[in-house]
Amino acid sequence: MMNSITKLFFAVFLLLLFSCDRDTPVEIVDDGIPPAKPTGLRIFRANDGEIGIEWNHNLEKDIKFYKIFRTIDPDDLYLLIDSTTAIYYFDYGLEYDSTYYYKISAVDQFGNEGVMSDSVFATPKNIFKPFPPYYIHINARNWDDSLTIKITFSPSFSTDVDYYEIHRQKNSSFLPDSGSLIGISKNYSYTDKMNLELLEKYYYRIISVDKGGLKSQASTEVSDLLLDKPKQIFPQNNESLNYFAEFKIQTTSLPADYKLVLQTNEIYGPKVELNFSSNQTNSIISVPIRNVTFEPYVDYYWRVYTYTKNNNIPNSFSELYKFTIVPGG
Repeated sequence: MMNSITKLFFAVFLLLLFSCDRDTPVEIVDDGIPPAKPTGLRIFRANDGEIGIEWNHNLEKDIKFYKIFRTIDPDDLYLLIDSTTAIYYFDYGLEYDSTYYYKISAVDQFGNEGVMSDSVFATPKNIFKPFPPYYIHINARNWDDSLTIKITFSPSFSTDVDYYEIHRQKNSSFLPDSGSLIGISKNYSYTDKMNLELLEKYYYRIISVDKGGLKSQASTEVSDLLLDKPKQIFPQNNESLNYFAEFKIQTTSLPADYKLVLQTNEIYGPKVELNFSSNQTNSIISVPIRNVTFEPYVDYYWRVYTYTKNNNIPNSFSELYKFTIVPGG
């Protein structure tokens, strides 16, 4: 007779043996039969130049995707406009006053395509105001004797936006109107060059305008100001001098963040970057040199950048100065 241990071993063996068959995948083969006609095609959204359709999932296990067909004349040919693996589809960029007709078909893994579904139709009239743009970024730029303020933003969630109105004022929390409109943008950026002044703070808000003329609420407000340029005091341009321990600069007329860049080439080759902030205005301050070893008889170039926003784009910057280390000079 089998003892208890032998019985247990035998039971586990049988369990493993028969369970192996359960995990064997069933291979799907091409039966040559096209998928069934899709059912349940319906409209779930139709407004503002956008139509959403959805349908029931086909029951076949080998469905790969669905083809989307559209026409503006139900008696004309339905044209293929897209395909999807989902059981819904958004069609946008449509004319508000046109009626659009849709059908779909199912395609299996072997390329067999079934017949088209019944049709549905809708007219995406202009009903709702668009959403405003979001994630608005601003950067004032006193670069190369040119004053500009660059604005970038993420587009409105609405798909029927025609353009964006750019509004500007010198006071915060302003309400946009015809007097604050300074321009429009067809894309997602705008460069303001209109009558800008140094040290003046400018406030901006943006409004989305759809193809039917409906306007969104104003975006969140952003602001920035144009700083004057910092000045290099020591070392002076083209100066030959002995080793030294600190730079000297004259700060701008308003508090700012700074970056002093030291490099060995006029165009590139940063050797060190010194980041610092100062609340002193129009003052000469020292910037200590840390972890820098100057090599003798090598030309070095340095420049000072200012920042008013927490990003890597400067507001203003100084001239590019050159100096040479001459030991004992």
